Amino acid sequence: MAGKKELHDILGIEGGGTKTTWALLTREGRVLARGEAGPGNTLLLDDKALEKLFRTVRRGTGPRVEAIGGAFAGCGQAVEQARVGKILRKIWPRVRVVRVMEDTRSVLAAAFGDRPGLVVIAGTGSNVAGQKSSRDPIQKAGGWGHLFSDRGSAYDLARRGLEAAFDRYDAEKKISPLAREFLNATGQESMEELVPFLLRDTGKATVAQWARCVFAAAQKGDREARALVDESARALAAKTVALARRMKFSRPEVALIGGLFENRPDYRARFRRVLRRINPHAHVFLLTVPGVFGAARLAGLEKFPAEQKADGKPAAIAEPARLAAFAQAATEQRNPRSRGLDRRTIPQLVDLFIREERHVEKALAAQRNAIAKAAALVAKRLCAGGRLFYVGAGTSGRLGVVDASEMPPTYNAPPEQVQAIIAGGPAAVFRSQEGAEDARETGAAELRARGLTKRDVVCGIAASGQTPFVLGALEFARRRGAGTVLLSCNPRRSIRVPVDVAVDLPTGPEIVTGSTRMKAGTATKLVLNMLSTIAMVRLGRVQDNLMVNVQATNDKLRARAVRLVRALTGRGDPEAQAALESGGWRVTEAVEALRRNQSQGRRRVQA
Repeated sequence: MAGKKELHDILGIEGGGTKTTWALLTREGRVLARGEAGPGNTLLLDDKALEKLFRTVRRGTGPRVEAIGGAFAGCGQAVEQARVGKILRKIWPRVRVVRVMEDTRSVLAAAFGDRPGLVVIAGTGSNVAGQKSSRDPIQKAGGWGHLFSDRGSAYDLARRGLEAAFDRYDAEKKISPLAREFLNATGQESMEELVPFLLRDTGKATVAQWARCVFAAAQKGDREARALVDESARALAAKTVALARRMKFSRPEVALIGGLFENRPDYRARFRRVLRRINPHAHVFLLTVPGVFGAARLAGLEKFPAEQKADGKPAAIAEPARLAAFAQAATEQRNPRSRGLDRRTIPQLVDLFIREERHVEKALAAQRNAIAKAAALVAKRLCAGGRLFYVGAGTSGRLGVVDASEMPPTYNAPPEQVQAIIAGGPAAVFRSQEGAEDARETGAAELRARGLTKRDVVCGIAASGQTPFVLGALEFARRRGAGTVLLSCNPRRSIRVPVDVAVDLPTGPEIVTGSTRMKAGTATKLVLNMLSTIAMVRLGRVQDNLMVNVQATNDKLRARAVRLVRALTGRGDPEAQAALESGGWRVTEAVEALRRNQSQGRRRVQA
């Protein structure tokens, strides 16, 4: 192996069931490049698929790689490791060292290097693993999969929460606080409606995402939900203690990893309390070094990059580059035209608001071509039988909800044709759930739960253009082959993901700094109007400029339906109303019936 010269020498790759992450580093730990690719469970990929995956990584690393550490789900057997190693050498023929391992090994290496210790994984699934050194076999407790309980995981917690909610409903025919959280998160009105919604996809990852409902109920004081969370933490702690005893660790070092620990401080605290109650000498910490660096370490990396903070959580938001990106967003700047806002009279404030709205029209005109391209993409996908998904957080998410909810009553479109996904679930429409926007994986999970396909199109809505929830959804959509649109009001956004169309509206600073429900919100709503309305026109749900598919569900809309039939047929109100009543108040059927009757009448006259 070459000496300690700084070249593109160490590549770490970590492949899981949903994505593969990679990092290219110098031996001294300087990060040269990082990225993500598609799923990397090697047992689920044949040689051709693995080659494709690794070529995607190579596009980011280039050919100059001296050593590779590859850690993959499903890669625990020697035969599988040899297969993967052979393909890695084919893609990087100049590589000198290749170490292939299962993904648990890379996590242990990230946490302990060559030291003894335990890692407790609590995410979609759960697992406890330990090593005496990096040369010894890994020992495990749990991790047998959801068919065998998978206690302490998000899947198990969600499943038990749903079971408890339905048991209470069976016993009392009342919707418990826990059940209400499930209904709010899924947008369903009753337990009867909840069942078919959940049964559309019973995959492990899809079910696991509903664990958030159990946590939400627990945080609001629901005893049933709190008991479920406590029980889950106890079960996982019991596995940890059992493995520590088996490995004769009296003072075990215990590293925590996985979405439940990383995103749920309350769950992490519960687990730590229970474990220390059983073993007061256990030292528990949240692992902040990504497993991909552990894989690189086993291939020769000498030093980890300094990118974790003291307590635990990965320093994503604390990274200077991320902070600078948000601080530099156009929507976060101060508007010089609105200085002294609190000292102006009400008429002066009204005039200011009116003047500022002129910037909305200018912003739309500046992005006319991009808007047209986005509208064409959406219309094409919907005309081919696909669906449109709006994905956003906060104000952006609520704007998506408003536009999607208008499609069934306005155009009689199927509810599933245009859907809105908001960070924090339906509850975020009425009450701020702003912290939910930082969960990058959740955006992808929401689309996965809805069975996103390459026929669909995803429109990510983010005033800053940098919301992790939205970017994660767009990245997932891209991997699935779906159409992708990013709608932002920040042309100078520095955090970027590849999309088919980017619409960056230059609306400028807001009257109240950072309040994107103002100009940014207005411009965003207008673009959403265009995307959905143009698609409905192309789908034939508009005739001339008339709303012929309106659902006539009240007196105002029934009066409108009568006027529509009258305008399209030239018949009087009594005939129009009679045709509508016989056709279930569907305008198109009433028009066709009247035209058919008129045609038949003409034929009789001619005969």
